[in-house]
Amino acid sequence: YINQNITISQPIVLPEGYKLIVSPGININLEKSGSILIKGPLIMNGEKSNKITVNSLKGGKGIMVLNSSQSSFIRNSIFNGLNTNSTSSTNITGGLSFYNSKVEIDSVEFRNSQSEDSINLIRSPFLIRNSYFKNTFSDAIDVDFSNGTIQNVSFENIGNDAIDISGSEVNIIDIKINSARDKAISVGERSNLYGKNIKISNAFIGLASKDLSSVMIKEFISKDVKICIAAYQKKAEYGPGFIKLKDSDTNCKNNYVLEEGSSIKFAGYTLIPNSSSAYKELYSLD
Repeated sequence: YINQNITISQPIVLPEGYKLIVSPGININLEKSGSILIKGPLIMNGEKSNKITVNSLKGGKGIMVLNSSQSSFIRNSIFNGLNTNSTSSTNITGGLSFYNSKVEIDSVEFRNSQSEDSINLIRSPFLIRNSYFKNTFSDAIDVDFSNGTIQNVSFENIGNDAIDISGSEVNIIDIKINSARDKAISVGERSNLYGKNIKISNAFIGLASKDLSSVMIKEFISKDVKICIAAYQKKAEYGPGFIKLKDSDTNCKNNYVLEEGSSIKFAGYTLIPNSSSAYKELYSLD
């Protein structure tokens, strides 16, 4: 249990079978080489008027849940400034990371993330809802080989991709993304994405489907997006991308990148390919 405010300045590892429970209203400061690695569930049941806060300060790292046999639950909490937990040899890139560990996140704020991903999910079933991501250095949510749902989540000032999905099956519902420097939603490596009521503004690419991924979205709206939708192949070992939009922003019909072999279906129309090498053209590669 953590039931009083605490500063952690060196790595803490909880062995298999232990759970970490944090009481409402607690402040956890990770400083210097401070980080937390848990081989059991993480339970953070904050309250609306008494939230749990985790801060990374003065070089502090992040939190990782590894191979937990029980589900983690995080509610009414704030993660501020977290960096990648580099104490593990696994390829983890999130300030908050779950590897082979089921998690449910509800009413959580992720602010000022300094890591490659605010949250990284690897082979971890998940539910993220009623949450908020703001001022991330790179990606906000990175989903790798994990199935789950993202619902009623907002993103603001994202340094790279807001939602980055690889090898996964994901539902996204009631999503708002404002200001993503690269892709608002990126879907790759044989993923399936199903979405409804998606609003995107101020992004380089609104929605990208690549490498044998399939995207179906109802009610997709974009504003001030350089390229509304894109479907293409990025990695040689995969193949084309597929997008189907219904009841969506008609502006996308004239603002897309579609590589030969990929497909975009829009309001019953099949769009005409307009690129032979989309990835190179999008990112001005030689």
